[in-house]
Amino acid sequence: MVEPAPVEAKAEGEGEDEEGSEEEDKEGGVLKEEKEGKGKEEKAKNKDLQEVFSAERDKPGDKPYHQDGNPLWYTDENLKKRGDLRKDPMVSEAINEFISSNFKKNKEGNITKDEYQRVFLKIGYILRPKDEPEKLQQKLVEEYDSEFASNPEFVTPEQLFESLFTLCDIWCPNIDAQEYKDFFELMKFKLKYAGQSNSAAAYGVIQHLSFYTSDEKCHIPKK
Repeated sequence: MVEPAPVEAKAEGEGEDEEGSEEEDKEGGVLKEEKEGKGKEEKAKNKDLQEVFSAERDKPGDKPYHQDGNPLWYTDENLKKRGDLRKDPMVSEAINEFISSNFKKNKEGNITKDEYQRVFLKIGYILRPKDEPEKLQQKLVEEYDSEFASNPEFVTPEQLFESLFTLCDIWCPNIDAQEYKDFFELMKFKLKYAGQSNSAAAYGVIQHLSFYTSDEKCHIPKK
């Protein structure tokens, strides 16, 4: 009669290791799913922002993006969330870095009217490429004179910061600090290459400066 093969005893801790591996696999799977989920979410946000900056944004027959809007972004809750981003370190750093890179200050540390209009006019050419340059320039002058009527010769860094935050807040499709930061990164890139023959993408840039009339402000494109 054939004797049954002896059953080998499990080494101490062997079963526990297998169980531990199973738990680790489960944890790893959960973490992977969470990471993939966040990645998809970030891709979606990035896609939204890329659309805002796209040169092909406004389709014939559609309402221009700068005249579109979404009332949902004006609930008390969302207005507070948007306002809170003004003090977010990531957003503040992005705005201040953008100012340092694109605006020249005078010896008092302010931004002259000419300097303000120099930069914003460049942005306007990218923001509204289908508008005539004369129209953009006139709109910019009128808006500047209205907004800074109390001291029209220069803009303080604080005033410029507020203008740029408002610009970003209005045009970013989502209420998200990373997206606000990315907005200024994209804006800086578009401005750097604006006007170059190999830079058609630059014309998608900033449909965000305040190139809208007072009547248009009720159609803010916070999507």
